[in-house]
Amino acid sequence: MGTDPRTRTVESADGTPIGTVTLGSGPPLVLVHGAWNWGEFWLGVAEELSGSHTCWVMDRRARGGSGDGQDYSFDREVEDVIAVLGAAGHDASLLGHSSGAIYALEAARRAHVKRLVVYEPPLRWAEQGDPRNMVGRVRALIDDQGPEAAAELFFREEGRLDDEGLAHLKTLPVWGPMVELASVCVREWDAIIDADLRIDRYGELSAPTLLLAGSENLDHPSMATEELSTTLPDVRTVVLEGHGHQAHLTDPELFADEVRAFLNETAR
Repeated sequence: MGTDPRTRTVESADGTPIGTVTLGSGPPLVLVHGAWNWGEFWLGVAEELSGSHTCWVMDRRARGGSGDGQDYSFDREVEDVIAVLGAAGHDASLLGHSSGAIYALEAARRAHVKRLVVYEPPLRWAEQGDPRNMVGRVRALIDDQGPEAAAELFFREEGRLDDEGLAHLKTLPVWGPMVELASVCVREWDAIIDADLRIDRYGELSAPTLLLAGSENLDHPSMATEELSTTLPDVRTVVLEGHGHQAHLTDPELFADEVRAFLNETAR
């Protein structure tokens, strides 16, 4: 394994402090988590990769060790990723999960990224019928019944957890902090929808890209795995058999092995 974790703060374009944990040694890799997460969820993967790469695990704004600026927008989230990329170094690669994968894709359009890994970005969610339906229902539950009811709705419908899966999630220590993110997630989804993203905007990305997907999530209507596999010019797709949207937690060693293999094969 690599060196011990180090806590660092990076200033984003609007002055917001973005907290990171760096560990390992070797070529830099920035990791961007999804909506209901924070950097801690990715430390297992980072530890697995620390023997070959310096991992920069960031907390997105309003989470963990990061602050929260007054002017929230989709662009602010992308600027945060670009700021951490800048701190990591010009030869940094980038990994993003879920909505974090959307910001990773967008950062790769606007800044230099050596290599890119994206894991199930829900770009199709904003293209399904009325994209604000789920957001509106979650927001209404926050107001009427509280954030826990809102989180339960999201993980049942968008997360596709059954009663047993949800009951298990609620026993974990992370459940309480996740529930507290409900309002933060709502504003994020509003911003993504307002950005009116289209998958073909990523058709000119030059960075070699690894597209990861769980076999249990290939039919999920929100994920843009299939479209990106035919849109990105330099892409390889790996399906993680037996896993869904959280393979970085269910099998961090497998996940890290696939990422490491890609990064090593495309080193240049």
